[in-house]
Amino acid sequence: MCKCCEEIKFIEEELKTNMRHKLQAQIVRKSYRKNERKASGIIHFSSYNLNYCPICGRKL
Repeated sequence: MCKCCEEIKFIEEELKTNMRHKLQAQIVRKSYRKNERKASGIIHFSSYNLNYCPICGRKL
């Protein structure tokens, strides 16, 4: 189990309440200009259900 899997498992345990929660992931692309610290462009893609670990590919 990788560190990302452990963090996702911790979040799932913390969200176990009477309310319904759905874990979703979103891909964010940031582009930087040379010699600048902050991002010059950010693109957000639509979110999707988090069924697999994005790092190791293990089913959650």
